[in-house]
Amino acid sequence: AEPVAAGKREQTGLAELESATLAEAGPAAAQAATGLADQQAKFAKLARAEADKADDPAARKKLLDAADALDKLLPATLTAARAVAGRPNDKQAQEDLADASMRQKVPLAVSAGSMATSS
Repeated sequence: AEPVAAGKREQTGLAELESATLAEAGPAAAQAATGLADQQAKFAKLARAEADKADDPAARKKLLDAADALDKLLPATLTAARAVAGRPNDKQAQEDLADASMRQKVPLAVSAGSMATSS
């Protein structure tokens, strides 16, 4: 249950970051970015802990790869959010944020699904 809840919290954080940034809500966007970074760190730690407990080498690799991917993708997501905050009417910046957010959701879903089945 904990891995699924952690995954949902991170998905919520991504959605809050996108919403606040697109709504030009500076303080809310900054708070959402901080919250997302915190959730990311907790989720990656949880994924790595689950990987350490996994008996199946393929499951272990999937969890570690997903956690690494999330760590690498977060800075791009935050950069895209800052770009939208600085240029709120820039359609390309908005598309870049949506793309960065979507790229982050893939390893998030993989790791949450793997943790749910290994628990």
